[in-house]
Amino acid sequence: MPSNNPFNADARKSSARGLTGRQAAIMTTLLRFVAVFVAFAGSMPASHAQSPDCSKDLDACVVHAVAENATFIVECAKLYPKSKDMLESALAGWSVIKLPIPGIAEATNADSSVRRSLSDSIGSYLRRIPGHEREIECAGRFEMMKEAEPKLMADSVRLPPNALRRYLK
Repeated sequence: MPSNNPFNADARKSSARGLTGRQAAIMTTLLRFVAVFVAFAGSMPASHAQSPDCSKDLDACVVHAVAENATFIVECAKLYPKSKDMLESALAGWSVIKLPIPGIAEATNADSSVRRSLSDSIGSYLRRIPGHEREIECAGRFEMMKEAEPKLMADSVRLPPNALRRYLK
C-alpha cells in the first residue's frame, strides 16, 4: 500500500511480527509520538511548560492540544512549502475542530495569544531538530488530522483517554 505521507517517511511498512499494514502504521505513529514527546518535553522553553492541567480543566486542556496541533501544521507548512496546501487542507478538514468544544475558536485562530506563544516555541523547535524528526512530527500530525474519526494527541498536555468523548454527540 503506498503511503500518503507527504514527507517521504514510510509509516506503513509491515513489521516482521505479523502486524497488518494498518496495525503497523498505528504502532509506528504511537511510538513516534512517544519518542517525540520525550524530545519535545525536554526542549520546550519554560513558557510552554505552563500548559493547563487536564485533571482540573479538560476544556482548556483540549483547546491547548488543538492549538498545539494547528500550530505544528502551520509551522510545518513553512518548512515544507510544497506540502503547504495539503497540510492546510488537512487542518481545515480536521474533524476535531468541528466538535462543540468551548474555546475552540481561540485554538483555531492563528492570531490568538495561545497560538502566537506556541508558534514561537514550536517554530524554533522544528528548526532545531534533525530533518527526519521534523518529518515524523509533521507527518504524524498530518495523518492524525486525516483520520475520519476525531483523534487528538499532543505533546504539551497529558490528555486523558477518550478526552474527546464528552464533545461527541
